[in-house]
Amino acid sequence: MKRFEQKLKAQIFFVDDEPEICRVAKNTLEQTGATVKCFANGSECLAQLPSQRCDLLIIDMHMPGMSGIELLVEAKKILPEIPVLIVTGYADTAAARTAMKAGAKHVVEKPVYKKSFLLKVRSLLDKNTGAKQPEEKFSCVSDEESLGKKDVRFRATASCSVL
Repeated sequence: MKRFEQKLKAQIFFVDDEPEICRVAKNTLEQTGATVKCFANGSECLAQLPSQRCDLLIIDMHMPGMSGIELLVEAKKILPEIPVLIVTGYADTAAARTAMKAGAKHVVEKPVYKKSFLLKVRSLLDKNTGAKQPEEKFSCVSDEESLGKKDVRFRATASCSVL
């Protein structure tokens, strides 16, 4: 009798106050085969963390109300081992250091380049779940491709696809 194994999809929480960025990021991250839940603010995310599985938390650093750093600190109180990737539109070395000291695994500046972003996401998911994600190959014209629209601090120049 064959043993049945159910493969769980990775669950990613993405937090950004800009709806267009959430939409584009969700579509891009779903190319990895993950399930993505988007939140417009830190409070919405924190309300779900205790009861929903989250394999990776991706947070915009600068949001109204609760900042990305504040969300990171509170999320680590709920799930101390959760990998966190911070995205920022501001080149602020001090804030990046603060995020890393608070427990972020990576800090990525906008515009977010798809190929390197997806590779970071895959690496964090692999480390967190202890098993490699499916070996999809990402097809990008170059690493200069970025997520979103320029008017929302992400440039849309091309797209990646899973082969």
